[in-house]
Amino acid sequence: MCRAPLPLALAATLLVLPTVALANGCIVVRPTAPLVFDLGDAHSAEPTRWEYAVSYRYLYSDRHFRGSHEEPHRQELETDVRNSVHTFDHTLTWQMDERWRFSASLPIQRASRSSLYEHDRVNRHSMHANGIGDLRLMAYRNMLLPEPGKPARGLTLGLGIKLPTGKTDVKDTAFRPGGPERRNVDQSIQPGDGGTGLIVEMQAYRSFLSERNFAFFSASYLINPRETNGVITHRSAPGEEVMSVPDTYQVRTGVARVFSPDKGVTGDLALRLEGVPAEDLVGGSDGFRRPGYALYLEPGVSVERSAHRFSFSLPVAIERNRVKSVADRRNGRHGDAAFADYLLQASYSYRW
Repeated sequence: MCRAPLPLALAATLLVLPTVALANGCIVVRPTAPLVFDLGDAHSAEPTRWEYAVSYRYLYSDRHFRGSHEEPHRQELETDVRNSVHTFDHTLTWQMDERWRFSASLPIQRASRSSLYEHDRVNRHSMHANGIGDLRLMAYRNMLLPEPGKPARGLTLGLGIKLPTGKTDVKDTAFRPGGPERRNVDQSIQPGDGGTGLIVEMQAYRSFLSERNFAFFSASYLINPRETNGVITHRSAPGEEVMSVPDTYQVRTGVARVFSPDKGVTGDLALRLEGVPAEDLVGGSDGFRRPGYALYLEPGVSVERSAHRFSFSLPVAIERNRVKSVADRRNGRHGDAAFADYLLQASYSYRW
């Protein structure tokens, strides 16, 4: 098997494990297809290739924001909500030819949520939700083939479907004033959202100054037409009685540098934006959701060894904003959300 061209090493650092966590939870961007600049597939001399990738993402959210204003008193008084989420995303990809590739991705999560207000408002307790998430099936088309003597560049468009394979009504024990009772856990740690969605993606890159430098851009939008999933939230505000099925979006742009062509070492620096809109593109926007966004500064590094790729990135939050939901506007209020200070992301892939 011939070795893929050097730009393949760049691809490993451009991985998004989209499970956004912004939890009074947590604003949660459910996983869509990973945003990977797979330059090696586009340029590979082999018409058919398989790849298996496993990606890990960890977040811990406990800093509360209402709009862009932080509420540090929540931590000082220990009334903050604390979400801890571990996600393992498994993806199988088939490169059919130089133009087309297809992938299937399934996330598996282990999540916990610690709070006062969901229990007796006096003692802190934790609730848990583990299991598979929503399956994503994607088709990608490479729109630009390499041209000899010209700067390396690429444009890939993706279209896919998200299927509601993850549970939306995982229950755990809530220690209420009247005694323990089984309740649905918060929306922010439910493995699935209950909607069949359409995923639209774009990935682009171009070399500049030399063949070792790249500028890149990627974007993904999940269209969830279903308005609510019927799962009770145990919330009392009008319009928040059941869970919403929101759209989500992710954008990543930055620059990358191939530091060691022989050893396949690449580094990059990017801006990552992840969010949940207050209103969906298609369908209604009622039900309970925590809309907003987080902007991260994300350094990353990847190493490629023959058929193996390893990558690591550490997005650090530089801006967080919990915007008003449809229910917030109707009720004349502004809900809050807890955001993570950073995300921890790593991935490994093998090609054959």
